[in-house]
Amino acid sequence: MSTIALNASTKPGIATAWLFLNRRLIRIFPIYWLYAALSAIRIHHSHHALAPYLKSLLLLPVPQWDRMIDLSWTLMFEMFFYGLLSLVLLATVRAAVPCMMLFLCGFVGIGLAMNPTMSIWTVVCNPILLEFVFGAAIALAFRRFGVHKPVGMALICIGIAASLYLCFHPSSRAESMQQILSDMPSVMWRVGTWGLAAACLVGGGIFAQTTVKTWFGKLTVVIGNSSYSAYLASVLVIEFSLRLLLNLVHVRPLTTAAETSIQLAALAAVLAAGWLSYQFVEWPLVRWLQAKFSPARS
Repeated sequence: MSTIALNASTKPGIATAWLFLNRRLIRIFPIYWLYAALSAIRIHHSHHALAPYLKSLLLLPVPQWDRMIDLSWTLMFEMFFYGLLSLVLLATVRAAVPCMMLFLCGFVGIGLAMNPTMSIWTVVCNPILLEFVFGAAIALAFRRFGVHKPVGMALICIGIAASLYLCFHPSSRAESMQQILSDMPSVMWRVGTWGLAAACLVGGGIFAQTTVKTWFGKLTVVIGNSSYSAYLASVLVIEFSLRLLLNLVHVRPLTTAAETSIQLAALAAVLAAGWLSYQFVEWPLVRWLQAKFSPARS
């Protein structure tokens, strides 16, 4: 998203801000509502009232609402990021990304200083927003230096080493929505450890990028394109695929090899469902809606 803003050739103002936000809304909401509808069927089948879940359809930064899709709480932060960047584009395009980074850091600083308890501020001032700053910093660095394979490979190695270290030296960290929205110090620990490790992996992959003509390059493009569909589908696909796989494996307790195989099979099911969803639902729907409702680029 930062790269899109950096590459924009339009002037700041309402048209530029709306063009950016319009395309984000079309990309996020229609397929989200589709999977929310599937989740609503499941909720209704479980004899739970649907009313408490309906407010989450707008992805507003109100964390106490019940979520149609369990993982969709992360989209609150994403939509806040899009909204903030759109507001910045009203005033500047050239400096939009640095300004947005300063705003996010400022909000996080206010949150750490005041430790707000009002629901909306636990999103707006949450340290997890610094992970968006990491992504924006990577975009700025790549725009300045371009492809640099030695740096990219070094960052990938650092990211892998840090991730392995954190796996074998666990500590208290914010993982669930409730922890992330209520325990600012734990979120800062998460951002400063797992967040930085992830930033190294992402940045390394960008700086060390190779041609997508290789089979691995093509595979990463396919997974990247379908990642949002896979994200939305993952809760339902993991649940039902694990049920099916566990019914097929009658050995109890599960051996380490069997458990690993089941987890890998569930992961493959998520990726396959994400690709099918993207190829035949998400992308055709996005193209149709953009052609119909997105303003033309100037």
